[in-house]
Amino acid sequence: KSRLPWLDTITIKRIMPNILEIKITEYQPFAIWISEDKKFIIDKEGNQIPYLDEYDNNEEFKNMIILSGKGANHNAKSLFNILAINSEISAEIYSANWVGSRRWDIRFFDGLVVKLPEIEISKAWNDLIKLHEKIKNDKSIKSIDLRIRGKIYIQYFNNKSNSVKSLSM
Repeated sequence: KSRLPWLDTITIKRIMPNILEIKITEYQPFAIWISEDKKFIIDKEGNQIPYLDEYDNNEEFKNMIILSGKGANHNAKSLFNILAINSEISAEIYSANWVGSRRWDIRFFDGLVVKLPEIEISKAWNDLIKLHEKIKNDKSIKSIDLRIRGKIYIQYFNNKSNSVKSLSM
């Protein structure tokens, strides 16, 4: 197991008289975590698997979410749990940054940034799901800030003053 980093558990069971049963469980890749200019594949529990250059050409890893931020690997499960709620929105996510050792900023492929709160992350994510239906084709939105409970702030690209508008759900 120490020479095969993809392996999570190995169970060997002897069934008398002459059968040996071996069960192998591999880590399930969830994201690419970048820490101090090094890349790792991590599972939803944050277990690290060394990233090899050959993964760059592998389709399985090309569309994987990129995580960054100190401790992001240890908090991957919180991210995984909310992403599982809506696979349509999750498929549009490019990266997630663990900010200040307390919350996530999510970046979508189209450049949109969503700032999630420190607490009640699932509620904020559900608010985003409701909002997503209304704005999914609006490419003028730069960011959505969900950090304040009960409020959603939207910042637009084309607003000269870059003022933030609020929207209540």
